[in-house]
Amino acid sequence: QAQDKYRKHKDAMAPLRLWASMRMQTLYRTVRGMMYYRDAMMLLLEVQRPDLTPAERGVVVDSKFQCIVSMQRYKHFDAIYLEGTEAMFAEFPALNIAFIDEEENVHVPGGIEYYACLIDSSCELDERTGRRKPKDRVKLPGYPILGDGKGDNQNVALPFVRGRLVQTIDANQEGYLEEALKVCNMLAEFPRGDWSKERISILGFREHVYSALGSV
Repeated sequence: QAQDKYRKHKDAMAPLRLWASMRMQTLYRTVRGMMYYRDAMMLLLEVQRPDLTPAERGVVVDSKFQCIVSMQRYKHFDAIYLEGTEAMFAEFPALNIAFIDEEENVHVPGGIEYYACLIDSSCELDERTGRRKPKDRVKLPGYPILGDGKGDNQNVALPFVRGRLVQTIDANQEGYLEEALKVCNMLAEFPRGDWSKERISILGFREHVYSALGSV
């Protein structure tokens, strides 16, 4: 009954959902905050290379920046969750999502094989299930959830991470465009070559941490 009511008014609900999502502890708010890094890189590149077209700048930035959300239970999402996921793909075409897939196999312990999978907005959409077909799949040695939710969730995404530097965050962190514009200064703290002389242990970078009790 609740889903029928939602579908009837979903066009009117969309802007309200975005408004509420930016004021609560939601995944959308975190993804929006992390995507400020991509926006900042596009702005910086526009200043540095004004000769490039927006499309060319997008190619350069996407070769430098990657955002992966680990959604373990994407395979089991209902229609409303899938619609929300597609809305994020529409707003953030560069977004990647990692999730756990399962296949029955009587020849393995427990009778189920597990895979880490990766999808993005370019993946084929299965009209029957409403889910996207993975572009990458990595077979896992067994059931991947061992008890530590945050670490287990990040492990699902790590096989698909590329680049020298990785920032891992929780789903109650946001960002600021003003701070994201300092990304060049942040990256400069990680020198190439011999790190033995000055190994970076902790690098502070301002972010917005929030919860149901408030924000800091």
